[in-house]
Amino acid sequence: MRRNSKRKSNQSIRYPSQQQPSSKRQKTSFVSESYLSTLSAAGVTLHENSPPVLNTSAQEFKHQLTKSLSTLGNVPSEESVAEFVKGYEQYVMESERLLFSLQPMKNNIDTESSSISFSRVLLNIDCLQTKIALILIEKLLEFADTFGVDARYCDVPKLILIQLHWLDIIIEEKVIFDKLFEVLDVLPEDIQRDIVQLLPEIIISYDESELAKKLQELLENQSHLVAACIEALSNLNIPSDLSEEILESALERISSCSVPDLPLLINYISSQVTSKNHIKVIGELRQRLDVETCLLTRPNASSTPVPTLTNSGNSTSYAILNSICSSLQYVKHVPDAWIKVIGSVDDESSHSSLDLFILCIINEITAKRKAVFDLVIAKVKSGLFSAELVDELFNSQLSSVPVIFPSTLALCSKLISHSSNELVLSFVKSLYFLLFTSFDAIKQKEVIVSLIDTIGSGISHNRDCVLSVLELLVDKSLHQMIKFSVFIKSVLDYLNQFSLPQVRRLYAILSTLTCSSGSPLTGSVSDEFHSIIRKQLHHHEPLFHQMGIIGAVVMIKQLTSKGNIHETTINTRDTSLSTHSLSQAKLMLEQVINACTDLSSFYEEMASVVSEREIHNDFLKYLLEEVTGKFQEIYVIEAVDLTTQSDASGGLSTKQQFNLDPIAADGDSDPIAVELFDLLKSSSAQKSTLAASLPSHFKLLRTCEQVLNGGLEEVDALLGCPIVLCSPSKLEKDLFEELSMHERQLICSSLVHTINWFRELVSSFASESDKEMNWKVLMRIKNICSLQDQLKSLLTVTSGPFPTLDVSTSSIISNTDKRTSSKTQKDQSVLVTQMNQSMAPTAATATGKDHNDTVSVKKGGGGGGNLLYDRFQLLFRPLEMSAYRALGYKAISRSLVDTHMQPLESQSVKLKPSELLFLLESLKRSLPKGSFGFKARINNEEKKRFVASFVENGILDSLCNHLEELHKIEDEHDEDLDIIYSCMLSLYSIMSSFFSLPFTNESLIESLKVLSNRSLELSSSQIFDIDSIAGSAIVYCQTFIGRIPNLTIAAAYCKLLVSIAKASSNGLKINISKSCEKLLNVNWDELKGVTHKNDSLEFVIKYYIEYASNPVGVVEELCTEVITELIEVEEEEACIHQSTKIPTLSLTTFSCYFRCMMNAINNHAKSTLNKNVTLSQNQLSGLMTLEQCSRVMNMLMNYVKSFDSKPVIAAGLKLGMTFVEIFSKQGLPLIKASFKTRKDNVLQIIKIFQKTTRLLQNYCGHSKVVANPLLTNYVPKVKRALETFVFEVKEVLVLNGCSEAFGVKNLKNRTLKGDEILTQSQVTNDSQEVEEEEEREEEEEEEEEIVCIL
Repeated sequence: MRRNSKRKSNQSIRYPSQQQPSSKRQKTSFVSESYLSTLSAAGVTLHENSPPVLNTSAQEFKHQLTKSLSTLGNVPSEESVAEFVKGYEQYVMESERLLFSLQPMKNNIDTESSSISFSRVLLNIDCLQTKIALILIEKLLEFADTFGVDARYCDVPKLILIQLHWLDIIIEEKVIFDKLFEVLDVLPEDIQRDIVQLLPEIIISYDESELAKKLQELLENQSHLVAACIEALSNLNIPSDLSEEILESALERISSCSVPDLPLLINYISSQVTSKNHIKVIGELRQRLDVETCLLTRPNASSTPVPTLTNSGNSTSYAILNSICSSLQYVKHVPDAWIKVIGSVDDESSHSSLDLFILCIINEITAKRKAVFDLVIAKVKSGLFSAELVDELFNSQLSSVPVIFPSTLALCSKLISHSSNELVLSFVKSLYFLLFTSFDAIKQKEVIVSLIDTIGSGISHNRDCVLSVLELLVDKSLHQMIKFSVFIKSVLDYLNQFSLPQVRRLYAILSTLTCSSGSPLTGSVSDEFHSIIRKQLHHHEPLFHQMGIIGAVVMIKQLTSKGNIHETTINTRDTSLSTHSLSQAKLMLEQVINACTDLSSFYEEMASVVSEREIHNDFLKYLLEEVTGKFQEIYVIEAVDLTTQSDASGGLSTKQQFNLDPIAADGDSDPIAVELFDLLKSSSAQKSTLAASLPSHFKLLRTCEQVLNGGLEEVDALLGCPIVLCSPSKLEKDLFEELSMHERQLICSSLVHTINWFRELVSSFASESDKEMNWKVLMRIKNICSLQDQLKSLLTVTSGPFPTLDVSTSSIISNTDKRTSSKTQKDQSVLVTQMNQSMAPTAATATGKDHNDTVSVKKGGGGGGNLLYDRFQLLFRPLEMSAYRALGYKAISRSLVDTHMQPLESQSVKLKPSELLFLLESLKRSLPKGSFGFKARINNEEKKRFVASFVENGILDSLCNHLEELHKIEDEHDEDLDIIYSCMLSLYSIMSSFFSLPFTNESLIESLKVLSNRSLELSSSQIFDIDSIAGSAIVYCQTFIGRIPNLTIAAAYCKLLVSIAKASSNGLKINISKSCEKLLNVNWDELKGVTHKNDSLEFVIKYYIEYASNPVGVVEELCTEVITELIEVEEEEACIHQSTKIPTLSLTTFSCYFRCMMNAINNHAKSTLNKNVTLSQNQLSGLMTLEQCSRVMNMLMNYVKSFDSKPVIAAGLKLGMTFVEIFSKQGLPLIKASFKTRKDNVLQIIKIFQKTTRLLQNYCGHSKVVANPLLTNYVPKVKRALETFVFEVKEVLVLNGCSEAFGVKNLKNRTLKGDEILTQSQVTNDSQEVEEEEEREEEEEEEEEIVCIL
């Protein structure tokens, strides 16, 4: 190999000008005449005060001088050489003449070849070279004291080194080498650096290993020579073993060298990376390198000057990071090494911003993008990369970020695809925000364009992420975002892909941008946005009409927000809303009311905005006045005597019903009633839609009332007032069937609207503390339950469609929008279609004759009514969280009076089981999707808000009260047992789902205290930490274990225990396992029938085994002590026999136990045999675990022969294959690592496991015989897993030098019982002798196979 580079002979280092020395050196006498004559004869003339003059060519001078110094045979004599050297030494004794000898000579013959100096010519003469070189090196010492003092001679040391640089040939390299290192320590640091840098070019053919060792010593001991040593080492060809030692020294120098030397050091280390050492080297480099710390704490002195970089505020940091970037882009193994090293870090505190910076740089390499993305997404999801790390990157290394902007932006765009994870979403938001705020407008534009392009991808959670980023940017950097309003407005082109919650968020962003005062850039965008809202409000498609309502409400919110105060009043106490904003909001409100035929959606949207308490009171007063006036005008009438009925023109009489406030006979008060039925009967379509708007209208009214006045005293009369409905006499079944279909539809519609009205009243007044209101709320709950039962009964004789119900798209979307916010526009349209189809006529049209209608409904039967009622439940208003405060109501008494105000008996009201079940089922439907038992995803922020509301309303305490009460009254209400059991199931399910939600630490402790304070084990004064609180909570739950009525409730009870344990810590698992064991020892009625799958039973079994202190030991105990007694059961007793030790285990439930036990073994093996098990200190415990798992797995696989049902065989094939894969991937590395040291243990494990593989082979053969698709689908995968295992065992043997011990032989196909499965050719040539011979041979082969593998 050749040297990396060569320097030109005339290269020089310019030193800065120095001050004049304080004194001049004394001049010496000139040289001898003989010396001058010798040089003159050779062709050089010396002068005392001027540079030498060359009168001939350099080559001719060398020839003549050598000739003059030579004696016989043309060999220079020592005397003449010594005399000449003495003359040279005398000549250069004077500093000025030394300088002349080092400078180019004048040439009187050839003016172009005047670049060679007098000393250089002499150094190229073999007989003079060594002596002249030693004189010049000694001169370095002479100038050491005056270096940098006399400006005239500041270049002399460098000129001396240049004379020694790249000589034609060096006669005595070792002498010169030793002399240079002899004087090195006493020279100034700058001269030392020059010497070290030029050593490879001075000592050309010297032993490079020796030179490298000397440089290594300097590298280790002289911090100021680090850069010079690294540069010199880079120009040497060093043996690999010595190169590794120098690399170690360089790595150790990283933490102690000066910061400006780091770039050269990093470049050298990166250049030494190979395929063998790349992970080790990069790992140590990453561990020792800390850019932020070294910049703050290390000395700024450098061993080499670093030029100032104008493209970075911090040139040193930029140089360091630039060296890292260069190595990542141009050194082959460095990117892979960085990825592996960063991936191996499993502690969040061990990560630094440098890790993220490097991954962003590697992301620019096309071939590495997938690896980088996979690593980043894994780190973010595990919490190792957080938003704080992004902040650290941008804050500490801001000068280096422009280099990685495109790569970081591309990485962000890919990360959005995983933004459904909350950690990823937070990380992406932080990245985008800092990319936007840290750069100029051009880069900001790229960020916005990237976000808009992502919105067009058509993926819902991608849009959610982009909207979250835009919300953050608008909130934190509004002024900068205004410039890009036009770009954000273009998102409206994708509006048909948005769900309603996404539309709401987008409109909020646009309204914030367009309503920003003092921005001329938003004028056109604002006009266009208002135009779009107006068009949508008048759109014939309900979905777009709903979007227009959302846009209008968002604009009203923005115009009337409390921050939008008139400019002239900012510095005064007057905080009134600006006149312009108020008038704009009123105009927008008027436009919405005029454009909407059904105002329900507007009322709901407006009520939601008002509840946020951000709207200014000036507008709220105006809104309350308008809403109250319209409500009284449309719905409120004067109450009359409830015993009178009025005849309607359609033949249906009406009556004011469900009155809770007695009407005074003296007429002192003005009782009111709510008009509903007449609105439905009206021929005007507008009036009929007003009935559907009643609950929404009142919701807006009472929300405004609560925000402005802090209570509902002004509207509490509506809670107990009656409502006008059809006379109850018409609802009797016989009379109801005589009505026309239109009248039946009208009555059913009125019941739906009444139920919704009462639901809204419960949601509104349940949080009030007044006992009178609490009594009325309980009565309204009873009314709801009775009306729902009545509606369900009437729907059995009624068909649709229901025009008076006004099942419009907007109302359904408004309802589903609150329940499932992830619904897209397409899903909502499908839902509307399904609702309308479900209400279509099933037997006759609604316009037919009364008699035909009645007959057709009777023929249709009652089964369709329940289905129709299920569809109607979508139209019921969901209760708000405040409504569930009614769960905490105890028995409430109320003194009643008659119409003449005479006292009657007091009436006590409390929740009955049926009413409790209604509230619990409603609460269960309100649980955020994604909690225990739900697969749908919902935002974690929504879950946390739900938890906060759950805790704030004291719902958990009420649930515990009802749970205790239900267990007490279980024996007292035999007729309501089904309802009581349903309540129990709902209670356990709600509580388990609640504890599965994400908690803050405070809310978790507060929730667990609700349970723990009821425990007799710990008092509140003894509880200090979350583990003791959770333990006490579980103790409280265990008090119910003896009173659980059925297995389904038992499974829900176990889910509650598991969710509490997961919310706290793992120290409670053993108690839960014992509780599950108690439940398994109960003889449940549900298991008396024949069943092979029971999810409830499997759940209890799973946590009985999984949460035990030794799961494999529990499974082994079940195999050896419990299951064995089932094998001896005779066939006639098979369906009724149970285990005497565990009653839930029988021949029919064995498949449930079998699946759970197999899964437990697989999970335990997978979790225990991790990557650390191959370490020497963990090998023995790992082998013992592997042996135990293999032994118990073999027991389970043998039981398949006795319990040969299809579910058992299928589980054996599937889960047995999983165990083989775990053994191959995680067990064999352990065997490979411990084969030589623990051979006996290894052979025992393989011997046991081989029996399992043979059983799997037999089960595959049996599956082919029975030809059941359930079984044969697993056969190819099992065969493939077995083949993989065989070849990996061979690899282990080869690596350990035991390849001759491996042999492969064909096994015969056998059934579960061990009978041979004959092929077609074997059947043709079947004979008793051949069969016996083959059996003997097979037995021998089987024995041989074990020996071979061992």
